[in-house]
Amino acid sequence: MSYMLTNGGFYSAVQPVEILALLLGGLCHDIAHPGTTNQYHIATCSELALRYNNMSVLENYHAAFTRRLLRRPENYIFDHMDKTQVRGFEDLLISVILATDMSTNFEHAAKFRRSMSSVGRRPSQFGSGSGRMPVNAGSPVDLATDAISMCGHRESFFLLAQMLIKCADVSHCTKPWKIHKRFAEMICEEFYAQGDLERAANLPISPYMDRTIATNVAKNQAGFFQFLVQPVWNAWMNLCPLPSADHNIASNIHHNNNACCGGPIYSCSIDARSLTSTGRRLAGLRPGRT
Repeated sequence: MSYMLTNGGFYSAVQPVEILALLLGGLCHDIAHPGTTNQYHIATCSELALRYNNMSVLENYHAAFTRRLLRRPENYIFDHMDKTQVRGFEDLLISVILATDMSTNFEHAAKFRRSMSSVGRRPSQFGSGSGRMPVNAGSPVDLATDAISMCGHRESFFLLAQMLIKCADVSHCTKPWKIHKRFAEMICEEFYAQGDLERAANLPISPYMDRTIATNVAKNQAGFFQFLVQPVWNAWMNLCPLPSADHNIASNIHHNNNACCGGPIYSCSIDARSLTSTGRRLAGLRPGRT
């Protein structure tokens, strides 16, 4: 997240308080994660699914958890802000955390591309000291030629911020193969833990989460790249090229595609004992308590 902010060519157009909101969003976007998916909470009618009406269940939980933490006296950082600035900070923070719902990747990528074609200048949500001017009624709207142009309009800036965290959320795919491989193995083990919970509850086991079925993790990863990673990263790099990320994505896709028909290259545990105990611990969590 920090690397993308400082190497995307638009850092100078973002206000310090906005940078803080973005970094906190990246830090807290999975805070107190129970290790299960939105679909699991919906299927089990969990407390969180009921609270958030099955809509971006965990993302709403993470955003609310973060806001509660920031309201604690020992964490309160808003003394130097007026109410308008606090509201602007929280709007941006909530927006980026909610954007990490991967089911919205295609929708956000499409909106992001559209926003690149027509933006103006945004009035600052953090008061008049930002130096940004509102769009005059009836004035022509400039074409966005770079990320700095997108920072000039509130709606397109929020889309830029949302795409930033979406890309950062799956940025293990832009790392060298050894790092990406380890991330994928840990995700696989978390999936197996959820599958254990689903089996114990006599629920249908979600795809890729049944440890008793021999699955080709590389094939699953290839699909993950195609349907979840490439839509957001391709859109991002059209605006903010990051050559090293582009190279590593291509290299990791190549590794996974080559492994689809070959031997295993991932070492995901199929031993249920330790992961089931983890699953039991996760199932015992009572989300919502800070």
